[in-house]
Amino acid sequence: MSGDTMPAGAKTGADFQLVQLTVVSGNRQADMGKLGSQGGKLKNSIDCDQERIASGYYRLHPKQPLKAGGEYAFFFQNSANAGAGGSAWAFGVDAK
Repeated sequence: MSGDTMPAGAKTGADFQLVQLTVVSGNRQADMGKLGSQGGKLKNSIDCDQERIASGYYRLHPKQPLKAGGEYAFFFQNSANAGAGGSAWAFGVDAK
């Protein structure tokens, strides 16, 4: 998948969840919680507003500021890949 296209099965920005990660021994980790225990929402998820820019293109705006020095990931999950954990794109926010 290139950075310019949404993965197969994604229809809107709502198909993605922004999650705050923890760093343990230099590795990024996500606490996924129990499958289905949070109504499809991942643990430590951050609510986002979505803005449709063009067909197949969305901009997600976190509803709370991301922390400087924080580690995050966008998770894509749909019914076809939820059991496999979906896909994730991790990133960090530089400390000031």
